[in-house]
Amino acid sequence: MPEKMLSPHFAESEFACECCGIAKVHPGFISTIEDFRCWFGMIICVSSGCRCEKHNRAIGGASASQDIFDDKVGTRAGDLWSKDHTCVMLMYFLEHWNKLIQKNIGVPPFTGLGLYPENAFVHVDVRPQNHISRWVRENGVYRTVSSFKEYYLTKTLLTD
Repeated sequence: MPEKMLSPHFAESEFACECCGIAKVHPGFISTIEDFRCWFGMIICVSSGCRCEKHNRAIGGASASQDIFDDKVGTRAGDLWSKDHTCVMLMYFLEHWNKLIQKNIGVPPFTGLGLYPENAFVHVDVRPQNHISRWVRENGVYRTVSSFKEYYLTKTLLTD
């Protein structure tokens, strides 16, 4: 049986909870990551999508995580990585795209952006708010940032 596709580039199985297999995803989230993927032009992989509360607790996820499945709307979040770029570069592109869209339509498409360099992924979500929440998790510590630009420049200058 063919795999159920949620969009041209994302399959339902990519978002399935590792614990129970549930894979209900908010349509606004799917359309937003699909739009970004088309703009980005490179493969983006989903490392985590829907989570039941049991799985979220088991992996140490935040109690109010946007990844937790909601019966009414599905999940509004995903953890992404790219085969072609580091997670720091992927976040750089995400933030740039987010700003371009916000400038044109007045609201940011992604309202939650998290960078997890030690785990090599970025978190994106479409939480219901009009501002962007940004954070970095390093050495087990979450730190709020106003922009990823400084972080990006520091990390790329140190590694070149």
